[in-house]
Amino acid sequence: MIQHHKKNDFIEQAIIEAGDRCNDVAQIKTDLAEAFEKLKLPMPKDGEFHNGVGNLGVVFMNQAGCVLRLVLESEFPLLRHLNVMRPIGSIRIGETARLDVQYAGLCPAISEDTQKVQSIFAEAGIEDEDITSPNLCYADIKNTMFPNGIPVQFDVWELKTLNQSVRNISALFDKGSRILDLSPTSNETPDEQDTAYQDLREGFKRIFDIEQSVKELIVYPEAVDNFWKSMKKAKHSDRLKTSWLDGEMTAKFKEIPEASRAYDAHLREHNPIFV
Repeated sequence: MIQHHKKNDFIEQAIIEAGDRCNDVAQIKTDLAEAFEKLKLPMPKDGEFHNGVGNLGVVFMNQAGCVLRLVLESEFPLLRHLNVMRPIGSIRIGETARLDVQYAGLCPAISEDTQKVQSIFAEAGIEDEDITSPNLCYADIKNTMFPNGIPVQFDVWELKTLNQSVRNISALFDKGSRILDLSPTSNETPDEQDTAYQDLREGFKRIFDIEQSVKELIVYPEAVDNFWKSMKKAKHSDRLKTSWLDGEMTAKFKEIPEASRAYDAHLREHNPIFV
């Protein structure tokens, strides 16, 4: 259940949500503030974000057609599977957390597609106790099995796998850069998620001097602007879809569109690209 908090800004509430599940609170605060600043985004205030079970905070960006999801790395693994959300980009926050820039698609999935994904996960050895239609959105890609679009699970709290062929991208997270490489390895074949959003992922990676972004994020300001412009263009062309504004989820979680519009107003004041 998504709950709306009324007293704290995004950082303060994230620390409360983390509780005793992390021991790097000070670094999370520093890194989170830095990430928003370098991405030229205002820190969400009270009423501009939401929290769900397990995650530390969610920000809905209407004009960019994406969701910023702050999670604890150990509880939200990034499994390389066609039906598991592979974000546009991910930034390490402290030693234990991760900020994902998730693409947005139509949500929820129809029950038939949800059942298909459940079967696919079971066959692949992926354990998931929370795979429901509201936790699946449609990526902007279709195939014969999924003519409505490929459903991907975007809320992957405690997703587990015993199948070594399903790579845990997060397992490499303690090595090197704070920017997580979401691209396929040399022995992996690019799948539909790779090809559908490759341009946006490349735009995200161009923001950073990846080799140098270890302790401090080193960014190219012009690349930041270009990335958000490309996300806006993808939203405008309907590649990215804000179901929280005009879909079934609006009726189910009425506070989500309110928070997204409040953050959008804040964003318009902060960054001229979003005016």
